[in-house]
Amino acid sequence: MNAWTRLLEVMVRCFPESRKLPPWLKKKATMDHLLSHDIDKASDSGIYDYAEPYKSASLDLESQLIRALADSRAFKRLSDIRFLGALDYCLVSRPNGSQSNARFTRAQHSIGVAALARAYLDLTTHSSSDRLICVAAAMLHDIGHPPFSHTLEPVFHEKFGLNHHRASEEVILGVGHSPEISEILSSFGISAEAVVSVLNGNDEPFQGFFSGPINFDTIEGILRSRNYLKMQNLGITPIKVVQAATERHDDHNQEMVDAFWKCKDEMYTLVIRSKLGVLFDTLFQEAAKDIIDLLQPSDFYLTESQMFRKFPIFRQAAQRQYWHRMGEALLPDEVPFQVRRFYVNVGGDFFKWQDRERYKQSKSASTLTLKDVLPA
Repeated sequence: MNAWTRLLEVMVRCFPESRKLPPWLKKKATMDHLLSHDIDKASDSGIYDYAEPYKSASLDLESQLIRALADSRAFKRLSDIRFLGALDYCLVSRPNGSQSNARFTRAQHSIGVAALARAYLDLTTHSSSDRLICVAAAMLHDIGHPPFSHTLEPVFHEKFGLNHHRASEEVILGVGHSPEISEILSSFGISAEAVVSVLNGNDEPFQGFFSGPINFDTIEGILRSRNYLKMQNLGITPIKVVQAATERHDDHNQEMVDAFWKCKDEMYTLVIRSKLGVLFDTLFQEAAKDIIDLLQPSDFYLTESQMFRKFPIFRQAAQRQYWHRMGEALLPDEVPFQVRRFYVNVGGDFFKWQDRERYKQSKSASTLTLKDVLPA
């Protein structure tokens, strides 16, 4: 019996009126495979498990909130949304269940971001309300991601004006959606509006860890992307980067965060905006345009399994045996894409929190001949 089930039994036994408890507490958590063990040990050592990023058996309010949100229908949908979108199906074309050959999901990433928020809060002083808002914002920052993550977002935005920022806000507030998320937040004494405000950049109480260049989302996402390549972590883990970026005590902290920013440049070049990344984003986008008259705004909120069933063209785009045939039929000869590079400007003072001056990026336009990039 896990701690969550024990808590429910104790409350039912001690408080017969527990039938009035909020709905999330009456459910047995169904995502315990992502929410287990003890986060304190992980935080102390900097160990990080990308498959099970939040490790806590604690019954404190923040852990309860994470579990309640993880058990919501809106969050469970993220378990069927791949982290890298279309590229996931190329990098891991035949997942076999082993840790070294598995795809990641937006649910795992979001729980990981919440774990980083907890690590940050353990090093700082905040009111109990602000701590809950911080954890909730971390958990819910991607709640509105469409199937295939960022891959199909441009198509949905052009056709329906939808993007994951707007969708996340509406899911959290319950605008046009079930009020389950806002009700969970309310049951913990925090408002959905306060969470949305943080996600919209009003994160001064949290030192820019949501909107600044060094933020929970980017730290988790970049290092998770690196894990796809099975590269040695070289001592850089999400927990260690958050600790260094929060403490800012010495040169070691600066070196850790600078190394992370250089890793971001590496991941954009090798994974996120690599030639393969551009290829598979474009392949899925052209497939979507091929059936554009069949797409509906509600499809933005489907899972990838549902999209595969509803639109078999995406299932084909995800399978190696169809890549060349679909590429010949759908891909343009060349596609414009944006090259992004990330570099450290030593003129920005790390110890004075001049992150926007220190951690910089450049953007340039380029083109790619896609058919030459298709894997054999």
